[in-house]
Amino acid sequence: MIADGNHRFRDPDRHLLDQGYEFRPIVIGDGAVVTTKCTILADVGERALVAANSVVTRPVPAYCLAAGTPARVVEYFGPAELCPPGVDA
Repeated sequence: MIADGNHRFRDPDRHLLDQGYEFRPIVIGDGAVVTTKCTILADVGERALVAANSVVTRPVPAYCLAAGTPARVVEYFGPAELCPPGVDA
């Protein structure tokens, strides 16, 4: 499932469906793989891999394996010079 936004819900005097919807674009990079039963709420980078049953709430950098609920980067497998800060290569 890819969700590109959220319902507004903070006004207690209006029904949820009358409060509108906040859209945001979701980008799935070239060559990225999203496996079965995942929920995607943020971008997935080029050639990234999202493990089964994961919930992506923050962007997944390119060439990274993300897993869990919420998904977190568990491995980087791309070129050393493109390794994102804070991720072990």
